[in-house]
Amino acid sequence: MKRTGLAFPIATTSLTCAGIVLTLASRIATASSLVSVSYADNFPFGPFTPNETVSILATITNDSSTQPLFLCEGVCLGDSSTYSLGALENTPPGYNSYSFAFGDGGSTALGFLNGQIAGELLPGQSKNFVFGEFTPISPVAPGTYPFLIQMQIFAATTDRPIIDSSTFSGSWQVVPSTVPLPAAVWLLLSGVGGLAAVTRREPGSSARCSSGSPDDCATLKRTD
Repeated sequence: MKRTGLAFPIATTSLTCAGIVLTLASRIATASSLVSVSYADNFPFGPFTPNETVSILATITNDSSTQPLFLCEGVCLGDSSTYSLGALENTPPGYNSYSFAFGDGGSTALGFLNGQIAGELLPGQSKNFVFGEFTPISPVAPGTYPFLIQMQIFAATTDRPIIDSSTFSGSWQVVPSTVPLPAAVWLLLSGVGGLAAVTRREPGSSARCSSGSPDDCATLKRTD
Protein backbone atom coordinates (compact mmCIF):
# COMPACT_ATOMS: atom_id res chain seq x y z
CA MET A 1 0.00 0.00 0.00
CA LYS A 2 1.31 3.43 -0.93
CA ARG A 3 -0.16 6.48 0.69
CA THR A 4 0.25 10.11 1.56
CA GLY A 5 -2.14 11.46 4.16
CA LEU A 6 -4.89 9.62 6.05
CA ALA A 7 -7.90 7.53 5.06
CA PHE A 8 -11.34 7.49 6.69
CA PRO A 9 -14.82 5.96 6.13
CA ILE A 10 -16.50 6.98 2.88
CA ALA A 11 -19.88 6.57 1.17
CA THR A 12 -19.85 4.58 -2.06
CA THR A 13 -21.72 4.37 -5.35
CA SER A 14 -21.19 1.38 -7.64
CA LEU A 15 -21.19 1.43 -11.44
CA THR A 16 -21.02 -1.57 -13.74
CA CYS A 17 -18.87 -1.16 -16.86
CA ALA A 18 -18.35 -4.09 -19.26
CA GLY A 19 -19.10 -6.56 -16.48
CA ILE A 20 -16.67 -4.93 -14.05
CA VAL A 21 -17.94 -3.20 -10.95
CA LEU A 22 -16.25 0.16 -10.42
CA THR A 23 -16.88 2.11 -7.25
CA LEU A 24 -16.83 5.88 -7.08
CA ALA A 25 -16.79 7.04 -3.49
CA SER A 26 -16.53 10.45 -1.92
CA ARG A 27 -16.73 11.93 1.53
CA ILE A 28 -19.23 14.77 1.82
CA ALA A 29 -17.19 17.93 1.46
CA THR A 30 -17.07 20.44 4.30
CA ALA A 31 -18.06 24.05 3.74
CA SER A 32 -14.38 25.00 3.50
CA SER A 33 -13.65 22.62 0.62
CA LEU A 34 -13.99 24.28 -2.76
CA VAL A 35 -12.44 21.55 -4.91
CA SER A 36 -13.80 18.26 -6.25
CA VAL A 37 -12.15 15.31 -7.99
CA SER A 38 -13.77 13.03 -10.56
CA TYR A 39 -12.66 9.95 -12.49
CA ALA A 40 -15.10 10.03 -15.43
CA ASP A 41 -12.28 10.03 -18.03
CA ASN A 42 -11.49 6.40 -17.15
CA PHE A 43 -14.63 5.11 -18.89
CA PRO A 44 -14.69 2.78 -20.73
CA PHE A 45 -12.21 1.06 -18.37
CA GLY A 46 -10.36 -1.84 -20.01
CA PRO A 47 -10.00 -4.59 -20.83
CA PHE A 48 -6.20 -4.48 -20.91
CA THR A 49 -3.53 -6.74 -22.43
CA PRO A 50 -0.84 -8.55 -20.36
CA ASN A 51 1.87 -5.97 -21.16
CA GLU A 52 -0.33 -2.86 -21.00
CA THR A 53 0.15 -0.12 -18.41
CA VAL A 54 -3.08 0.85 -16.63
CA SER A 55 -3.32 4.62 -16.15
CA ILE A 56 -5.80 6.09 -13.67
CA LEU A 57 -7.07 9.44 -14.94
CA ALA A 58 -8.65 12.16 -12.83
CA THR A 59 -9.94 15.73 -13.01
CA ILE A 60 -9.76 18.31 -10.25
CA THR A 61 -12.12 21.30 -10.35
CA ASN A 62 -12.37 24.59 -8.50
CA ASP A 63 -16.07 24.65 -7.61
CA SER A 64 -16.04 28.30 -6.62
CA SER A 65 -17.20 30.91 -9.12
CA THR A 66 -15.20 33.69 -7.49
CA GLN A 67 -12.34 32.32 -5.37
CA PRO A 68 -8.98 31.40 -6.94
CA LEU A 69 -7.28 28.48 -5.17
CA PHE A 70 -3.71 27.31 -4.80
CA LEU A 71 -2.85 23.59 -4.81
CA CYS A 72 0.36 22.00 -3.58
CA GLU A 73 1.18 18.34 -4.16
CA GLY A 74 2.28 17.37 -0.67
CA VAL A 75 2.77 19.24 2.61
CA CYS A 76 2.68 23.02 2.51
CA LEU A 77 1.47 26.01 4.53
CA GLY A 78 -0.94 28.68 3.32
CA ASP A 79 -4.19 30.51 3.91
CA SER A 80 -7.75 29.17 3.60
CA SER A 81 -7.55 29.26 -0.21
CA THR A 82 -4.58 26.88 -0.24
CA TYR A 83 -5.03 23.12 -0.27
CA SER A 84 -2.42 20.50 0.55
CA LEU A 85 -2.99 17.38 -1.53
CA GLY A 86 -2.33 13.78 -0.55
CA ALA A 87 -3.16 10.42 -2.07
CA LEU A 88 -3.66 6.76 -1.25
CA GLU A 89 -3.20 3.63 -3.33
CA ASN A 90 -4.28 0.35 -1.76
CA THR A 91 -4.06 -3.12 -3.28
CA PRO A 92 -4.57 -6.56 -1.68
CA PRO A 93 -1.67 -8.30 0.11
CA GLY A 94 0.50 -10.35 -2.23
CA TYR A 95 -0.52 -8.21 -5.20
CA ASN A 96 2.76 -8.35 -7.10
CA SER A 97 1.72 -8.41 -10.74
CA TYR A 98 2.05 -4.63 -11.15
CA SER A 99 4.21 -1.85 -9.79
CA PHE A 100 2.47 1.44 -8.98
CA ALA A 101 3.71 5.02 -9.17
CA PHE A 102 1.80 8.24 -8.52
CA GLY A 103 1.68 10.74 -11.36
CA ASP A 104 2.60 10.45 -15.01
CA GLY A 105 6.28 9.55 -14.71
CA GLY A 106 7.58 13.13 -14.55
CA SER A 107 9.87 14.73 -11.99
CA THR A 108 8.90 14.24 -8.34
CA ALA A 109 10.73 17.49 -7.55
CA LEU A 110 7.54 19.23 -8.70
CA GLY A 111 5.33 17.19 -6.34
CA PHE A 112 4.21 13.60 -5.88
CA LEU A 113 1.95 14.01 -8.95
CA ASN A 114 4.90 15.45 -10.92
CA GLY A 115 3.52 18.98 -10.78
CA GLN A 116 0.53 18.21 -13.03
CA ILE A 117 -1.93 20.17 -10.89
CA ALA A 118 0.31 22.17 -8.55
CA GLY A 119 -0.20 25.92 -8.56
CA GLU A 120 -3.17 28.20 -9.11
CA LEU A 121 -6.62 26.87 -9.96
CA LEU A 122 -8.87 29.68 -11.17
CA PRO A 123 -12.61 29.90 -10.37
CA GLY A 124 -14.49 27.22 -12.31
CA GLN A 125 -11.25 25.86 -13.79
CA SER A 126 -10.61 22.12 -14.17
CA LYS A 127 -7.30 20.32 -14.67
CA ASN A 128 -6.96 16.80 -16.03
CA PHE A 129 -4.14 14.68 -14.66
CA VAL A 130 -2.80 11.15 -14.35
CA PHE A 131 -3.36 10.04 -10.76
CA GLY A 132 -1.03 7.08 -11.17
CA GLU A 133 0.05 4.17 -13.33
CA PHE A 134 0.02 0.42 -12.74
CA THR A 135 2.87 -1.05 -14.82
CA PRO A 136 3.16 -4.84 -15.38
CA ILE A 137 6.25 -6.27 -13.70
CA SER A 138 6.16 -9.03 -16.34
CA PRO A 139 3.42 -10.16 -18.73
CA VAL A 140 0.34 -10.41 -16.52
CA ALA A 141 -1.83 -13.52 -16.49
CA PRO A 142 -5.36 -13.00 -17.85
CA GLY A 143 -7.83 -12.40 -15.04
CA THR A 144 -9.43 -9.75 -12.83
CA TYR A 145 -7.29 -7.32 -10.82
CA PRO A 146 -8.73 -5.19 -7.98
CA PHE A 147 -7.55 -1.70 -7.05
CA LEU A 148 -8.39 1.29 -4.86
CA ILE A 149 -7.05 4.83 -5.09
CA GLN A 150 -8.02 7.96 -3.18
CA MET A 151 -7.27 11.65 -3.57
CA GLN A 152 -7.13 13.47 -0.24
CA ILE A 153 -7.46 17.20 0.39
CA PHE A 154 -5.95 18.75 3.52
CA ALA A 155 -5.92 22.22 4.99
CA ALA A 156 -2.54 23.86 4.46
CA THR A 157 -1.91 24.35 8.17
CA THR A 158 0.57 22.92 10.65
CA ASP A 159 -1.92 20.33 11.96
CA ARG A 160 -3.04 19.53 8.36
CA PRO A 161 -6.61 18.25 8.98
CA ILE A 162 -8.21 16.34 6.15
CA ILE A 163 -11.28 18.10 4.77
CA ASP A 164 -12.29 16.07 1.73
CA SER A 165 -11.48 12.98 -0.33
CA SER A 166 -12.56 11.18 -3.48
CA THR A 167 -12.08 7.46 -4.09
CA PHE A 168 -12.06 5.29 -7.21
CA SER A 169 -12.05 1.52 -6.76
CA GLY A 170 -13.07 -1.71 -8.43
CA SER A 171 -11.20 -4.07 -10.74
CA TRP A 172 -10.05 -4.36 -14.33
CA GLN A 173 -9.79 -7.32 -16.67
CA VAL A 174 -6.67 -8.54 -18.45
CA VAL A 175 -7.29 -10.49 -21.66
CA PRO A 176 -4.80 -12.42 -23.84
CA SER A 177 -3.00 -10.45 -26.52
CA THR A 178 -3.87 -11.09 -30.15
CA VAL A 179 -0.79 -12.74 -31.69
CA PRO A 180 -0.06 -11.35 -35.20
CA LEU A 181 0.66 -13.89 -37.93
CA PRO A 182 4.30 -13.90 -39.15
CA ALA A 183 5.02 -12.60 -42.66
CA ALA A 184 5.86 -16.14 -43.83
CA VAL A 185 2.37 -17.32 -42.89
CA TRP A 186 0.80 -14.48 -44.88
CA LEU A 187 3.02 -15.46 -47.86
CA LEU A 188 1.89 -19.07 -47.56
CA LEU A 189 -1.77 -18.03 -47.39
CA SER A 190 -1.23 -15.86 -50.44
CA GLY A 191 0.24 -18.84 -52.31
CA VAL A 192 -2.67 -21.06 -51.32
CA GLY A 193 -5.05 -18.37 -52.55
CA GLY A 194 -3.20 -18.29 -55.89
CA LEU A 195 -3.48 -22.06 -56.28
CA ALA A 196 -7.18 -21.86 -55.52
CA ALA A 197 -7.59 -19.24 -58.24
CA VAL A 198 -5.79 -21.46 -60.76
CA THR A 199 -7.95 -24.41 -59.76
CA ARG A 200 -11.08 -22.34 -60.27
CA ARG A 201 -9.95 -21.47 -63.83
CA GLU A 202 -9.39 -25.10 -64.89
CA PRO A 203 -13.09 -25.91 -65.46
CA GLY A 204 -13.35 -22.90 -67.75
CA SER A 205 -10.39 -24.15 -69.84
CA SER A 206 -11.94 -27.60 -70.20
CA ALA A 207 -15.25 -26.08 -71.29
CA ARG A 208 -13.56 -24.02 -73.98
CA CYS A 209 -11.68 -27.06 -75.20
CA SER A 210 -14.77 -29.21 -75.43
CA SER A 211 -16.53 -26.60 -77.54
CA GLY A 212 -13.65 -26.01 -79.98
CA SER A 213 -11.92 -27.97 -82.67
CA PRO A 214 -9.47 -30.79 -81.93
CA ASP A 215 -6.58 -28.45 -82.75
CA ASP A 216 -7.88 -25.89 -80.25
CA CYS A 217 -8.04 -28.61 -77.60
CA ALA A 218 -4.48 -29.63 -78.19
CA THR A 219 -3.30 -26.01 -77.95
CA LEU A 220 -5.13 -25.44 -74.67
CA LYS A 221 -3.79 -28.66 -73.18
CA ARG A 222 -0.22 -27.72 -74.08
CA THR A 223 -0.75 -24.29 -72.50
CA ASP A 224 -1.99 -25.90 -69.25
